[in-house]
Parts: sequence; C-alpha cells; structure tokens
Amino acid sequence: VKASVVHRPIFRRNVLFLEVADNGVGMTPEVLRKAKTPFFSTRAGNHVGLGLTGCSQMVATLNGRLFIDSKPGAGTVVKVRIPIGA
Repeated sequence: VKASVVHRPIFRRNVLFLEVADNGVGMTPEVLRKAKTPFFSTRAGNHVGLGLTGCSQMVATLNGRLFIDSKPGAGTVVKVRIPIGA
C-alpha cells in the first residue's frame, strides 16, 4: 500500500478539509459499512481494529465529519471536514 500527500490542508469558510488516499486493495461495500465499527478488522491475527473508529470519534469530537470512499481494486480515500474558529 502506498499513501502520499496529494494536496496540502485546505481552509475554506472556517473549515479544514483533509484528504488521505491510498492505492491499496480497496473495500467492498460490506467492509465499507463496517469500517468505523470498533474492533472490526479484515486482517487475520492480532489486529485490534480501532484505527478508523478512533479517527472518526476524534473528528466527531471536533464537530467534524469523516467520509470514506472505497472500491475494490481502486484504493480508498478518506476525507475529513473540521470546522475551525471564525
């Protein structure tokens, strides 16, 4: 999996937009529905499955939103929108 900075953080109308994309295997619709569920992981072994859950909760604490767009074979894009002080 490769991840890279495509764009720098963008500030518009007192909102911070962040976007993280990878070129991994992507997620099926079923996996995508469960992606923010605590302790859910598609990996075998001793994986906790709290990464996207934790991110989602932190963004929600900041009154923001986290969106995930993913398609099998096409990678994943995670977009975050966080309001900032006026």
